[in-house]
Amino acid sequence: MLNKALLSFIITFNICALAIGQQDTRILEGESSFIGMTKSTESFLMDQIFIHPNEPLDLNEIKENVQLLKNIPGIEYAEHRLDTIGKKVNVTYTVEEISTLVPIVNFGGIHNNIWFQLGVTDYNWLGRGQFLSATYQNNNGLHSGHVFFKIPRRHKSVWGYTASASSWASQEPLYFSNDITVDYIYHNHSIGLSAIRHFGKNTTVEIGNTAFVEIYNKVESLPEENLPGPDQLTQKKLLSKLAFARDLLNYDHFYRQGQKWNLTYQNVFTADEDVWFNSLILEGHYFYRPSKKVNVAVRIKFGLSTNTDSPFAPFVADSHINIRGIGNRISRGTAEAVFNIEYRKTLNDRKKWASQFVAFSDIGSWRDPGGDLKDLIDTDQFRHFVGLGGRLIYKKLFGAIIRLDYGVDIYNLKYRGVVLGLGQYF
Repeated sequence: MLNKALLSFIITFNICALAIGQQDTRILEGESSFIGMTKSTESFLMDQIFIHPNEPLDLNEIKENVQLLKNIPGIEYAEHRLDTIGKKVNVTYTVEEISTLVPIVNFGGIHNNIWFQLGVTDYNWLGRGQFLSATYQNNNGLHSGHVFFKIPRRHKSVWGYTASASSWASQEPLYFSNDITVDYIYHNHSIGLSAIRHFGKNTTVEIGNTAFVEIYNKVESLPEENLPGPDQLTQKKLLSKLAFARDLLNYDHFYRQGQKWNLTYQNVFTADEDVWFNSLILEGHYFYRPSKKVNVAVRIKFGLSTNTDSPFAPFVADSHINIRGIGNRISRGTAEAVFNIEYRKTLNDRKKWASQFVAFSDIGSWRDPGGDLKDLIDTDQFRHFVGLGGRLIYKKLFGAIIRLDYGVDIYNLKYRGVVLGLGQYF
């Protein structure tokens, strides 16, 4: 018995010694270098990868660095080359970039609600990974504009920040008791700042504030209708946000694999009424690639807010946000549970263009303002739309995906609709 144990120990020891003896003993010399950039700066790319000069070469870390480079917006392809002189080795990364300056041309509409959006977004502004977006939107003659700027990480720092300013105008349906719907012209003017703290390559915490003013003006109605709600309402508010994000997604052209999670707490203080409003939103994305040309995408979202019995509830049911085909803001609630799943099948993949067939299922439920959490499992609140869609992808422009989906309510086939947009739905 003892001899068998001794023999097992000797075999195990020899295997471990052999494995150690086969480890790469080359030493990484100096910093890595990059070739092939057309916009990104070398210092920016250097900040995105792991570099340990004068330490033993780690081939797994090199492969991880290649994937980290592919995950950068605008990097279509990346590979590495090792140049060895004796025990010293230099690593050279070759990258291929595509344009990150994306024009925004978006439009859509349903009966009595036509809108269009024009703008531009740069996902790699100044070649430093900074994000800049400016848009103009017209909603049935009402003018809106939005500017957003983000520095995810300052050079060799764990800190980043965002800044935004917007003015929004739209006609919004608000829902009162006795199933009465009243239309308001809604304006929102805001300015916001936030700070981002990085913990490693994949985890961030963001804290920030947004000051904004909301203005509601009731759409004119006949005097005899005597609709509920104020004729005009102005509210000055301050939004404070704390967000935790964990991003473990890997990109390969327009395919994704992995997962990411966001947990966001928001507090809104209404100055004139001395009222506090809180919300908590958990959102997760999961991507699976069972074969070369198939991507399965899943989104799970759960939101909970202060349960105020008010027509101004924060969570909406909307074709462009969560349930394709349901319509434009057909309902509001103080809690939501949403589950979206897509099957994306690539039909054609050429050097510049690709196309996908999509089958999807969108499920959602909402708690009525002032209601109970059990509303989320009430069959009257539950909405389930399924449908088909297509994607036209221009591969030489980051995020250039034209999306067209058609969804149908499986419980009431008369409820259906077309949704057109730019980029994947999620």
